[in-house]
Amino acid sequence: MARHHWSWFATIVIGVGQVVWIGLELAYLPDPSSLQAVFGPVGLALTLLPLTPSAREYLRKDSPAGY
Repeated sequence: MARHHWSWFATIVIGVGQVVWIGLELAYLPDPSSLQAVFGPVGLALTLLPLTPSAREYLRKDSPAGY
């Protein structure tokens, strides 16, 4: 984790938080909203996309494009 820009880890944390939030809404609210069907996959994408090799390479601190 220390090899990457802070935004790499922050994106994963925000994505996990969003997935947990949508899961809690689905568990506790009586009728699901259509927005939950949109924000659930967005949270999943925020969680998984930083783990792709291209994103890891781009946000590595010692790469030319990294920060």
